[in-house]
Amino acid sequence: MNNNLITSKEILEQAGISRATLNNYIKFGILPRPVVSRPGPDQEGVKQIGYFPIESLQWIKQVKKLKQQGKSMEEITELFQDKNWVEGLRVVQEVPADTDEEQKDVPGPRLKHRRRNEQKTLKVTIENLTSPAYLINNNLEIEWVNKQAEQVIFNQEINSIGDVESRNIFKFLFSPALHRNIKNWKELVGLHCTLLQRNMPGGDFAQTYTGITSDETTLLLKAYKNRQPLATDNLYHQPFSLNGKSPDSLENFLVHSETYREGTLVVFVPADENSSSVINMLTQREKIIKELLDNRMPSMVSLCTLVASVQNLEKICTELLPCQYFQFINDLWQVASPVFDKYYGTYGRHAGNEMLYYFIKDHDDTYLLHSINCAMELRKVVNKFMSEFVLQKGLSHKLFLNIAVVHEGREYFGAIRSGGHVEFTALGTSVKVARQLSEFASNGEIWATKDLICKMPVEDRQELTFGVYRNQGKGMTLQLDAFALPADLIATENGASMAFEPITNLAITEITERTSK
Repeated sequence: MNNNLITSKEILEQAGISRATLNNYIKFGILPRPVVSRPGPDQEGVKQIGYFPIESLQWIKQVKKLKQQGKSMEEITELFQDKNWVEGLRVVQEVPADTDEEQKDVPGPRLKHRRRNEQKTLKVTIENLTSPAYLINNNLEIEWVNKQAEQVIFNQEINSIGDVESRNIFKFLFSPALHRNIKNWKELVGLHCTLLQRNMPGGDFAQTYTGITSDETTLLLKAYKNRQPLATDNLYHQPFSLNGKSPDSLENFLVHSETYREGTLVVFVPADENSSSVINMLTQREKIIKELLDNRMPSMVSLCTLVASVQNLEKICTELLPCQYFQFINDLWQVASPVFDKYYGTYGRHAGNEMLYYFIKDHDDTYLLHSINCAMELRKVVNKFMSEFVLQKGLSHKLFLNIAVVHEGREYFGAIRSGGHVEFTALGTSVKVARQLSEFASNGEIWATKDLICKMPVEDRQELTFGVYRNQGKGMTLQLDAFALPADLIATENGASMAFEPITNLAITEITERTSK
């Protein structure tokens, strides 16, 4: 079919194994499940045949070698579960064909060439990828796409489309622009039903995107029903041919896709190119996701903004030596950063005493609860850090981290690049409101907007204790599930109300703890 694939029949003949052994290797995860497709012209009398990666021969050869070394099948299977170990086998296979088995482990020019080849393989990145590629989020919207994909696949510019909901992948697949470029576009729809089935809406395709027609819904449902089985470890290697309008415009690809929490990355590698470097890149999750998110297009999104500010930072600066002050700030970030990562916060721009993070809506409303849970855990770990710091340095006052979480239904969100550094920002009022609300908070309080609390699913909201402290004659009492205006909570005689004038008419509530109501 192409140079990167081999049929099951060829594997049996060249590797010298039985059909039962081949099935066992698939069962144990040593070989991937075959891609079942139409046979080539040399496979007469066969309606369908299974295709494997060409590396399968190398893996079978390695199994035989491990058996000769006395390894059990359990031990061999465990080795093949290690992706890094398997990728090492791919790199070895890239040695030129005139290098024999004995020379592979002999120091000298050939081994140096293999090491150079390995280093070259690991340098493939999102930015220098020459194959058509794009990232589809869990809402089935394109968040990143390269020029090659715009030209070869979609036949239109996507990076200029600001509204993320207008970047639905199936909206593009059903578009006249793509149909002018690709004759077998219905097969392309089927391919994406296979790759994206984890995030497909099941039988309710009429809501796939705004404006979808009944004919498109029917076609999508049919393609979904005919999708291939779910891939092991969310990784697909699918042969696919793009058939253009002209008779001689057939292009053969091996389509690789990896599904991460943040979305699915799809890469079309020409059939006559080696795919090893792309597959290796896909398995480097942390690196690839950072590159993708740093390069995603500005979009209109729903988000929560969290601002955490250190109370009375000026006093800390006064009482500490400069080197101690900077150490305090750096240690504070070291403590806080893992909490933001745990709840999928996106780093924003910040000032010296402030932490700014965004929580972007994904395929559901969990981002609302993530923002609150992040605030509560952040307060816990930072309070512990600050108490120890005050005790260690003998400071004259306590330290607090005041936190505000503000929800905004829709804001324009994107990256600002300065040199090699990337910061994200939202163009709207949420950051300004969150900053002022964090300044309104005191002594380690967490404040949130009514809009955020009301938009949370009921079951999530019931996990929180929130309300407003009011003077009931016998002291301050927390009135549960209540909201108030900052203007009603500020003593006007001290002049503080003027400082918070932009948020005085904003309904807010204090979150005190997580509970089970």
